[in-house]
This record gives sequence, C-alpha cells and structure tokens, in this order.
Amino acid sequence: MNNLKEYREKNELSVKRLANIFKVPQSTILAWENGTKDPSMMQLQSLSYLYDCSFDDLFPYTKPDPYEFGVRKSAVFKKYKKRCNKIIISIILSITIIALLIVLMVNLTPQIHAKWHAQRYFDEMKEYCYKETNEEYGTIVEYANKNSDLDEDKHCKGVAVVTYDMEYIIYFHYGKMRAMIDIHKNLKLTLEATITVNSTTIPMEIGDYQNVYYLIVYESNEPGLKKIVDQYKISKGITA
Repeated sequence: MNNLKEYREKNELSVKRLANIFKVPQSTILAWENGTKDPSMMQLQSLSYLYDCSFDDLFPYTKPDPYEFGVRKSAVFKKYKKRCNKIIISIILSITIIALLIVLMVNLTPQIHAKWHAQRYFDEMKEYCYKETNEEYGTIVEYANKNSDLDEDKHCKGVAVVTYDMEYIIYFHYGKMRAMIDIHKNLKLTLEATITVNSTTIPMEIGDYQNVYYLIVYESNEPGLKKIVDQYKISKGITA
C-alpha cells in the first residue's frame, strides 16, 4: 500500500492535473495510487518534492500480515500444484500412447511381415508360371481344376499362400490380396484332392474361405506350383 492518493488529495490536486504535470495518462496516476504500477525513481523524487514529504511518507513500511502471507502462499502453492498436475498428466498420457504404439507394433509387425512375404512369393510364383509356360498363373489353376478329382462347384478361384513360418495363410483372388488368416486360430478345414495327368498323380490342398476355394501353395516350396507347371508343360508339349 502507498499514500500517493492521500498526499495528492491533501495537496488539492486532481488526477487530471497531476497527469498533466507528469505528462502521463490519468490511468498511470491511478495505477500508481492503487499499487498496480510503481513510479520511476525520478518520478518518485518529483512527487516527494511536489508533496513536500519523504519517500517513506509516500511508501510507508508495513509489517506483512501473517494471514495475508498465508493466503498468498496457499494461492502460489495451488497454482504450482495445478501446473505440476498438468505436467504429470501429460507425462502419463505420453507414456500410455508410447505403450499403445509398442503393443500395436508388436502385434502388427508379424502380420505386416507375413503379408510382405506372401505378396513377394505370389509375385515370384506368377513370374515363374509365365516364364515356364508363357501363360498367366490363372491358366495353371484352371488346368489343375480340370484335371483334379474335385467337384466343379469346388474348383479353385485363386491361390492361397502359406507363409514360411506356417503361421498365416493369405488368400489372393484375381491377383489381389483378399484376406489373411491365423492358421492356428481361424483356419477352416482344407480339402485334399489329386491331379492325375498321364498316370502321374499330384496331391493338392484346397482352402475354403467364405465358400470360395483356393489352391494352397507353400512359401517354403520353390515354387509351390512346380509339379503342376511341369505337367502342364508336358501336356502342351512345351520344352524347357
């Protein structure tokens, strides 16, 4: 607290008049008096000279009120406690997000890895079929259907690749990846069939996914359709 207002009124000076003397806005005079802003040392000297008093008269020393000090201390403590709580919450949220990302990576990485391997093997298989027979892989699948002991309603529409680790089977329909199934949890019963050409018998595995049948090949084979491709080449008189 200060006595600026008291001395101004004692000297019969208005806020406007004092503002004109010091060439400052009236709001500055009011700010000095209510304690929200302090005058500069030069302004303080001028006030002291104008009011014919000492600095201590204008700004008397007052012993701090213990209650007021306690209130201020409590307010400061609450302010910093609130800020600390925000920081703690931010840290917890960050840790939670990082943990979730780690869990997602741990769970999704094997699937992403399996899809990448299956796609690569499928592309290699298509390339092999075309290189050996000058035909698309679909033609080889049709050949397998026609020479198998499968009923026509169970003829294969695509190829299913079993990954090298035997964890997943990935279905390809019209050249595009259609679905990935965890073999140990969700794999439907596969059918067994044979292809018979020129008294040569080739075992086949057929996967059923949503009532669509797929010729199963294994990534561990190089390539999975080799025997069928060899028989196709013989039937068409294709030499290596």
